[in-house]
Amino acid sequence: MKQKKIGIITIPDYNNYGNRLQNYAVKHVLEGLGCQVDTLEMNDTAFPQYKARSLKLSLKKYGLGGVATLFEYLHGGALKAKRYARFARFTKRRLNVRYFPHYDQKTLDRIRATYDYVVLGSDQIWHPTVNTTPNLFFATFMPRERVLFFSPSFGIHTLPDPYRQTVREGLAGCDRLTVREEAGAALLRDLTGMSATVLPDPTMCLTAEEWKAVAVKPKTAPATPYVLKCFLGGVTEEYRAVTERLSADKTVWEVARKDNPDGYVTGPEEFLGSILGAETVLTDSFHAVVFCILFQKPFVVFPRLDAEGNHQGLDSRLDTLLARMGLTHRKYTGATADLGECSFERTHAPLEEGRALARRFFTEIL
Repeated sequence: MKQKKIGIITIPDYNNYGNRLQNYAVKHVLEGLGCQVDTLEMNDTAFPQYKARSLKLSLKKYGLGGVATLFEYLHGGALKAKRYARFARFTKRRLNVRYFPHYDQKTLDRIRATYDYVVLGSDQIWHPTVNTTPNLFFATFMPRERVLFFSPSFGIHTLPDPYRQTVREGLAGCDRLTVREEAGAALLRDLTGMSATVLPDPTMCLTAEEWKAVAVKPKTAPATPYVLKCFLGGVTEEYRAVTERLSADKTVWEVARKDNPDGYVTGPEEFLGSILGAETVLTDSFHAVVFCILFQKPFVVFPRLDAEGNHQGLDSRLDTLLARMGLTHRKYTGATADLGECSFERTHAPLEEGRALARRFFTEIL
């Protein structure tokens, strides 16, 4: 039987741990089913900065990624450039990327001729503020029967009216839908009348041992047991007071924020290593929670805030995850938080069920 060739389309975010790691997980799962898998970084004329993106993709395509890193240095300084370089290294080593700087008929014909299927997901590719390029994130250039979905997410419970029509049009003719959370399945039923299978986030389809093989402990992380802080959104005085109380008299290691330059420049592999080496994790990151569950690390998760301290409304996937794993009490709700017992006994069955469901779903198609 001919080996199926698959192209993954997801958000190419060289600044987001979960994004790069879910991309790796999708690739890993599909390769485990005997497929040849590439990640497709494509352009789209709908991008406001189409020409600038064409240049950046061309540089990467022809092995001039160092120039792209220089752009990051010019726009964000040395710290941002160093962080970007580590994400770029992970991407190059582990994601098998193919670059398509132009969105034209020749490019689309080539993709259709090369790939048996395009897989959309995971990540919040359908969030209305992210999906400004429905040509890509609904893969409208592919025959509908050759478009598959691996846990894409809306990231929110309700959609603005104009975007609802965009979703209807983008998914017209598609079937075998999957999403990452129950809220997404409800949205699709409401919008299209179609059912969607709720699959786990792809990162949960790999075992702890498979992720440990990827993890790298940051050289500058504490040698002694530490509390890991990982906040991707705003940190209010309330959050700061709670986290300081929870980490009192303990060594603290922080990633993702410029307050700790050594932690800020960690790449995806070091992110995994930081969680693996932690005693406890305080975070607002969905994927930090995922890896806490996989590595069985006690955690407290805080609702994600914007820079002004307003709730971002990005918790639907987190709420689904915590409920499924029997860990809803680990979410900070304004009540007194503590680092009491955090049992992972109830997580084993849903993790195995989710992995089996994902394997079965794609095995039946591929």
